Amino acid sequence: MVATETEPVGVHGRRRLAAAGGAAWGAASSLGWYEAERQVVVADGAAWISKQTDWHFPRATKILDWPHLWRAVAKAVRSAV
Repeated sequence: MVATETEPVGVHGRRRLAAAGGAAWGAASSLGWYEAERQVVVADGAAWISKQTDWHFPRATKILDWPHLWRAVAKAVRSAV
């Protein structure tokens, strides 16, 4: 299941995003995430992922994945030069 920036955010879109969050929660539950001392979610920084993380994994630390971090840093460096 993939959500894109161009996908409409109607009821159908929200259901798909909620389903993705629920699927992540189910997978993490099968691995015993609730017993983990530290919880981490690595993602691309999309707002919908952040919201699902807040909902399903409120104790998790959010980390921006390497490709998206690299793009953000490169953009900042280019604009500063």
